[in-house]
Amino acid sequence: MSSSRADAMSESRRALYAKLQAGRARAAARADHQPVPLRPGDGPARLVLAHPSGGALFCYTPLVRALRPDIDVIGFPADPADAGLDLATRLEVVAGRTLAALAKVADPAACVFSGWSHGGALAFEMARRHEAATGTRPSVVLLDAAYYGDRDLDDESTVRSHFVYDFARLAGRDHAAVRAAVQAADPAVTGVRGLLEAAHVDPALTDAELAERYQTFRSCALGLLSYRPAGPFGGAVVLCVAEQADSIDALWRRVVTGPYRCVRLPGDHYTLFTPPVLPMLAGAIEDAASELASRSGGDR
Repeated sequence: MSSSRADAMSESRRALYAKLQAGRARAAARADHQPVPLRPGDGPARLVLAHPSGGALFCYTPLVRALRPDIDVIGFPADPADAGLDLATRLEVVAGRTLAALAKVADPAACVFSGWSHGGALAFEMARRHEAATGTRPSVVLLDAAYYGDRDLDDESTVRSHFVYDFARLAGRDHAAVRAAVQAADPAVTGVRGLLEAAHVDPALTDAELAERYQTFRSCALGLLSYRPAGPFGGAVVLCVAEQADSIDALWRRVVTGPYRCVRLPGDHYTLFTPPVLPMLAGAIEDAASELASRSGGDR
């Protein structure tokens, strides 16, 4: 890649990051989570993207750009204040708040809910709650997402390792190199910034910003470990899964009573938004949007 192209991409990334950060700041000042418009579309379906454990929406940029232009896309970044929620019910509380905010700007039953990792479980819980409250059903596309509910919570050292690994992989670092760097630096005694430096990643964040990012990740990751759907969902669900496909597929089949499809993907958890997987994700969401639009005149 040429330096001029890399610089242009870097400028684009910084501009979008600044926009998403501004959206997060506005959301933190309100009682409900507020959506961030990611791309307008004139079609009948709207895609709603729920944030992963990192809290930001930047990871979805390649996906948003790959979608058909008629699909309207909004996203819900994390509210930093949610880091103080009770972990046992965190994901359910966030889902309820996010769903309430969505209902102010769109009919949730006319939306495709989607999310990567933690965001997938959050999207599913939003859809499940909407069906339980109204009887109408959004569609859901899960992007390499799972739920747990029966695992012990990770200790601080493990969470710190997961955060640095997540941060480094999203920054484009190689899987093996990141693992080796984190293990060599010893997450039990090394702080987050030191671990990132060992993995040759410059977070470009102040200490306060990095601490907030870590607390958001910690809260989301531990909240996800505590989450198990309280009931089934009867809407259409597509699971796009890369790693541990058999076990994750089996998990979602337990709680989905409506149309369900599993799309098995090459690569790993962090290669979803790159070719050749990216077109497969875009296709799954576009199909869900088309199917939802075709049902718009009938019962959901």
